[in-house]
Amino acid sequence: DDVCEMLSDCVDWFGLGVQLGLKYSRLQEIEIERQRNVKICRIHMIASWLGKEDKVIKKGGPTWKQLIEALRVINEIGLGEKIYEKIMKQQKLSNPVKSDNEKEKMTSKVKRKRIESSFDSHESTNIKKCRSESS
Repeated sequence: DDVCEMLSDCVDWFGLGVQLGLKYSRLQEIEIERQRNVKICRIHMIASWLGKEDKVIKKGGPTWKQLIEALRVINEIGLGEKIYEKIMKQQKLSNPVKSDNEKEKMTSKVKRKRIESSFDSHESTNIKKCRSESS
């Protein structure tokens, strides 16, 4: 549903389908069977793409990246950018980390804690050994 909604402004569903890895013959079939109704043809093209038909996997599979690249190739750059922005916004909402710097800081903190706990554990063992040797 989300993909269909995002692509509702795309008129060249046929060209998009070709760029996404669907065979020309499949797209012609869709066009004939759906009586050239652009909206219905687009929905069936998207379903074929999401179903990984024809050469979709060879083109990278049904991913947002592939979709945005295909839109760029058929000169639907604005639509590709709109989809990219929407996806990035969704990712930010689902991931509370705001930036790469913050991700890096969190990763560094985790690594530092692991090193510290490893060091503390090692140091504690050494202290116990020293105490037992001195007794």
